Amino acid sequence: MRYKIEQLERRVRLLEASRLRPNLSLADQALKEIMVRIERAKELSTRLFSKGLTLKDASMALPYTQFPAFKTFEDALKNKDHAKARRGGRYVREWLDEEWSTLKHEFGYMMPAITQWSHTIDREDVWGESGVRKLKMAWNKFKKIAKKNWEEYLDLIEGFEDLENEHLTGGLKIQFVKGFRGTDSIARVDLVTGVMSINLSNKSIRNKKTVKAVVEHELVHYEQHLKGITGTPNQFNTEYDFFVEHSLRDIEFDPRLNDLSNAVSDLIELGYSPREAIDLLNSNDRKPSEANDFLFDSAQQWLSVLKKHDRRKYTKALKEVKRDYL
Repeated sequence: MRYKIEQLERRVRLLEASRLRPNLSLADQALKEIMVRIERAKELSTRLFSKGLTLKDASMALPYTQFPAFKTFEDALKNKDHAKARRGGRYVREWLDEEWSTLKHEFGYMMPAITQWSHTIDREDVWGESGVRKLKMAWNKFKKIAKKNWEEYLDLIEGFEDLENEHLTGGLKIQFVKGFRGTDSIARVDLVTGVMSINLSNKSIRNKKTVKAVVEHELVHYEQHLKGITGTPNQFNTEYDFFVEHSLRDIEFDPRLNDLSNAVSDLIELGYSPREAIDLLNSNDRKPSEANDFLFDSAQQWLSVLKKHDRRKYTKALKEVKRDYL
C-alpha cells in the first residue's frame, strides 16, 4: 500500500511540476546534423531500392555463396557428377517455386544472377554428360554476376554503417540505426544514458518538418534525462493497446504537449486562427490536406486518448496549449 501511495504522489509531482520544453538552440544544431545523415541515407536507400531491397531487407541478406545448392553445384561440376548436378537443379527450382519470399529477403540484391540461373536450370540441354560444358559456363556466369551484386551490396551497407557512427552535438550524443527492434519509431532517447537514436529506415524522416518535431519531442526526454527523471512505467489496464498505454505515461506528457503545440503552429501557418487550430485538433474532424500528417494525427490521437482515459491530463493539456497561443 505504501508503495502505491508513493507512486501516486510521484505522478502528482510530475504532472504539477514546471513544464519541460526542448532546448530549441540544441534542436536546431541537432536537426542540421541529422538532416545531413538523412539525405545521405535517402541516396543510399534509393540505390538499395533499385536492387529490390529496403533497408530492413538488407539486414537479412546472406552472401551469394549461401544461395541454395551453391556447394552442391561446385562439387558436382568439379567431380563431373551429373546426377548430383541435376538433383541440385531440382532443389533450386523447388526453392524458386515454394520459398520465393525467403529468397527475395536473403538474396534480393542478386536478382540479375538469380534470373539468369533460373533460366539455366529450366533448360534440358545443360544436363547430363553432353551438356556439362554449357552448365559449367552458365554456372561461372552466375557466380560472376552474383559476386558483383554482392560487392555492390556490401558497398551500400558500408555506406550505412558509416552513417551509424555516433555524433556529438552540443553535449547531446546522437546515433543512427537501421531500425528499432519491435517498433518503427522515428527516434528515441535513452533516459538512462541520454543518447538519441535516429531510425534511418523510417520513411517519415523524408519530411524535415516531421523530423524537427520528433527531435524536439526527444529533446524534452533529454531534459528529463538531465533532471534524472527515469520514467517508471504507470500501471494500466492490460486491455489497452500500445499506443494508448504509451500516450498515458506520465513521462510522455511534456513531449506530447510539445507535439500538440507544433501541430497548432502548423495549422496557423495554413491560415487557421489559434482557437480554430486547437478546436480542430480537439475534434474528430479530418485532417486538412495541406497539414503535416504526422503532427496532426499524433496530436489529435493523443488528445482523444486523454479525453477518454485521463480527463485530468486532458484538461491540463488544453490549458497549457491555450496558454501558448491564446
